[in-house]
Formats: sequence, C-alpha cells, structure tokens
Amino acid sequence: MEMQRQIWKRAGAGLTAALVLAAGILLGNGQVNAQTTPQQALQELQLEDAAAILTDGPDSYSKQGNKALVLHDRLLDVVYPAQTGSTAYDALVSGGADSTGYAQAMALLLEEVGLENSLVTDPATGESWNRVRIDGSWYNLSVYRDDLSGRRTAFLKSDSAFADLLDSDPASWEGENPCTSTYYDNWFLNQSRDGGDVWKNDLYYTNGSGTLYAGYLMGTATHSGLYREETGLDFVDACAAFDGALYLIGSLNGRQGLYLYEGSSSVEIGLDGTLVHRGSVTPVEQDIGTDPIVSMYSNSTGLVLVTQDGSEKEITLHTHTLGDWQTVQKMDCSGVIPGKEVRICTDCGEVVEIQYQSPEHAYSDWTVAQNPSLEQEGRLEQVCVNCGDRVTKPLLYGDVNLDGGVSVLDVMRLAQSVVGSIQLPQGLDGNYDRSEDGAIGVLDVMALAQYIVSGQRV
Repeated sequence: MEMQRQIWKRAGAGLTAALVLAAGILLGNGQVNAQTTPQQALQELQLEDAAAILTDGPDSYSKQGNKALVLHDRLLDVVYPAQTGSTAYDALVSGGADSTGYAQAMALLLEEVGLENSLVTDPATGESWNRVRIDGSWYNLSVYRDDLSGRRTAFLKSDSAFADLLDSDPASWEGENPCTSTYYDNWFLNQSRDGGDVWKNDLYYTNGSGTLYAGYLMGTATHSGLYREETGLDFVDACAAFDGALYLIGSLNGRQGLYLYEGSSSVEIGLDGTLVHRGSVTPVEQDIGTDPIVSMYSNSTGLVLVTQDGSEKEITLHTHTLGDWQTVQKMDCSGVIPGKEVRICTDCGEVVEIQYQSPEHAYSDWTVAQNPSLEQEGRLEQVCVNCGDRVTKPLLYGDVNLDGGVSVLDVMRLAQSVVGSIQLPQGLDGNYDRSEDGAIGVLDVMALAQYIVSGQRV
C-alpha cells in the first residue's frame, strides 16, 4: 500500500485539554502562564489550531480503531521524518520531526479524541513510539516508522510483531502497558492497494482484485463484520471521502473514471458466505486524464488523484467563497496573547484562512481627554487599537501643538487656525477663546502670545 501525502485544512473545535510543549510551554484552560513570552503564546495557539484541524471528524467516530486509523493517516500526511524535532510543535506546525516528535504529536491527537495512550522508547536506538488502547487491548503504533516505509506495518501491533519490525528486544523497552494482543498483527489492510478512507463511520478500502470493502478494523478479510460493496463497476481502484460523500476511481466497460458512490443499507449474503451491500454509482463529469489512477485522497477543495508513476492531479469539487476576516481571539497586548482572525467559507462553513496579530501595542494619535485651563492642566490620551490599553500624559495650557511644551510655535499654530490653514485638535476649539466672542480670532492669538511672553504658567 502506497501512502500519499495530503494537507488537511478542515476546521475543528478548540482543544480543551492542556497542551504541553517539550520546551516547557504550558497552556491550561485557555489561559497562558504568566511567564509565557509572546513567541511561546503564539506557538501554543498554532499548536492548538493544528491539532484541532487533524482531530476534526475522528473525534466523533464511535469506533476506536477508526479514530486511531484516521489520526495515524492524517499525521502521516502533514509531517516528514527529520533528524531533529522532538516536540509536537515540530511535527504539527513546523512539519518535520524525529520519532519522538511524531510520538508526542500522536499522543496529543489520541488524547483529544479520548483514546488512552502512552509513550515507549527503545534505549538502544533512542526511537520512540506510541501505545494506544483499542477496545480494551493495548497496541504499538509508530507513525514515524510507517512514514519511512510507506505502509501501515507499524499500526496496532503486538510487542512480538513490533520487536520483529525493530529487530529489538521488548524487555529493554522503556514504557508501560505491554501489548500482548495479536489481533491486528496480520491486518489485511497492510496489503491493500489503496489506503482507504472513513465514510459514514465505517472504513472503506479497495484491494488488488478491484473490490470495494467496508467495515470495521479486523484481523482477517473473512471476519463477519466486513461488507463487500457491489458498486456496479467492473473494477474499483481507489476510494476517498470528501464533503460527506464517497468517491471512487473505477472502470466500467474498460474505461476508468471518477464516480460518486450511492451507498445502500440493504444487506445480502453472497455466494461465498460474505455480507454484501448493493449500491450504485453516478459518474462525475471531471477530466481525470488518460494515465491509470491507482490511489486518491481528499484535500480542502476536492480530490487528489495519484498515478502509477506517483504524479498527482487535483480535482476541484468545491471552490471556497471567503467571507470577511473575523476576530475570534481579541489581542491582549498586556497579557501577550496574540490576536487571531479567520476567514470562513460562506458556502461550506470551513475555516479556510487563519492569521495572527503580533501582541504589541499599536497606539492611536494623542487626543485631548481633558481640556487645560489657566488654573488646571489637562490630559492627553493614547489608546491601543488592539487591546484598548490607555496611556495618558499632562497637557499644559498653551500647548496647542501637543508637543509637551509651550512656546512661540504654539502661537503660530493658533494663528494658522484663525486663517483656516489648519484645525485645532478636537476638544481645544473653544479653549483659547479668551475674548469669549464664540470664535478664535486675532485678539485671542495676541492673548496667548502675551501669556507666553509674560512667563505665567499653570
């Protein structure tokens, strides 16, 4: 089975569990630790978003094995093996990680969908992986190993099977929850032609003989919980779910095409004693090219078809219509919480774009909060447009240009307002009307000049 990479952009609910970065970054109950720096706070929110996207969908699956499978495959698609990078942030946000980074990221995703898990390490090599509890039994799981091999050979394995894979001794491993169940050691999907996908809470996959199957994860293809899907096609090459529907690459009368599968709830007993679903397909009017398609997967706007030589072709099934930017996290400059804005598709409701605002104050121009008088100084004020933080300073009588001092420059500015070449700051319009005639004129300018020259101050 050839694993293919994809970018998952589905939006999900925010995380509720505490997120811990290996560097000691802590986010609990939506509140940032008082010692958190702006960069750490930004990393925490980025990690939260990345994990929420990958757990959207699997968190609602009723079958634990399907939850683990989809998380395993999604993590494969967004991370690449690297020599360094041992945190969940390295894997989910930076995109490259070592075995520890893969394991930390998978542990975070498993926890978010309610699957009990733990980490294991082989001291001889330093390699780490996960153990996950599925239907009461513990199994080994290494997304890192599967990313290296391109197959699901390290998914839900017993200690004995995993030891053969690592050429290692389980007695030397450091970790809890030994895995004795061999239920999935010979799991048939390891040899399936296509990776399969989850649709309507069941796993759908194709095999080398061109048959579509559906059911729960199981150890053998003859398990009673497995359904053979009769689609009406001569041969089914691949399947993938997108936007609540299941799409097939299949052949009919010798011609390969893209089809929408109409599932059926009716069940029959086949000649070989297996359970059979009878459904039908509808052709999708999309040009898939002439090269044979052997696999496909979904992205945020449709499907990606993969040919035998590994080349890919994107099929657009939905074009996002983006709304305006919406603020979902108001910036708190004092608490170093970055602001967060999103753009949502008005057709499908998916969060398509996310941007962050740096947690730094952005103050407005100085404004007059309190007018000065001959007897009492006034007050100037600036307001941060991001968080509303206010900064004030005193305003002397005669400081017409708001530069903090009183000089002939203020007289000149008041004179300019008389001839109409400038306007005084809002709030000072009537403050220098010493003649009390309802308007600032030449006599008022002369009065301010005399006030400044005489040296009288508040």
